[in-house]
Amino acid sequence: MAAPTRTDAEFRRAAARARQAERQARFAAGTAPAHLVHGKASTYSKWGCHCGPCTAAATAARTKTRPVVEPEAPPGIVHGSPAGYRSGCLCDLCLAYSARAKAQENATTRARRARQHQQMADGLAPASVKHGRFSTYREWGCKCVPCTRAAMKAGRLSKARAKKKAYDLQYPEAVAARRWVMQRKSPTVSVPAAVRRGMEWTSADLETVARNDLTAAQLAGLLGRTVYAVRRARSDLNRTRRLADVMDTELPRFTEALERLAQ
Repeated sequence: MAAPTRTDAEFRRAAARARQAERQARFAAGTAPAHLVHGKASTYSKWGCHCGPCTAAATAARTKTRPVVEPEAPPGIVHGSPAGYRSGCLCDLCLAYSARAKAQENATTRARRARQHQQMADGLAPASVKHGRFSTYREWGCKCVPCTRAAMKAGRLSKARAKKKAYDLQYPEAVAARRWVMQRKSPTVSVPAAVRRGMEWTSADLETVARNDLTAAQLAGLLGRTVYAVRRARSDLNRTRRLADVMDTELPRFTEALERLAQ
């Protein structure tokens, strides 16, 4: 796969970032030029000076260039009401109502969970409560091994998502490169070569889709289908019979899902 080529604008942005990093390194080493004037937004952004005057100048410049406009409720909307806050009004009355509504909702949630925890402790939980779920651990206070493991797994996933979000914010260039790679692998790339797109699926096609030694992109090129269509066919096939069973023996009589694919 060929590497992505940079445009002129990307080269200019990269050069500007390099110059900025060089200036900030000189400022940190104490070798900044003597004519450097403090109290300017450019000194804050280009040289990395975070003194009081430079920080105040940068804040004033951001406020001046991007003023904060608070939306107001449309005419006829009563402020301090649900309709006023939902309309986007950020006045004191609507914000106060939002805070009260949120506090009431949190109190209701805590009271409900306390009742459910007590029911679980007394052995009076309804039969519909299923174990091995994070919701049972949180809502019903169940500390059995399956529910505890589910809660631990949910915690790990939450930390992983937070870590990925922080990484994406810190390294936007890596995110852009990853997005470029994913777009290259997108199913839409196989659309022009899908000469059999929209045609019915035959039993021979399904036998080929069941091969686990080829990727979805390779099967798409072999069958003249799109990558998305191959993935969907594999998913339907996996729901009806494991791929290993299909590969060890001949395809049996089609089930409803396979018949739907063959139509």
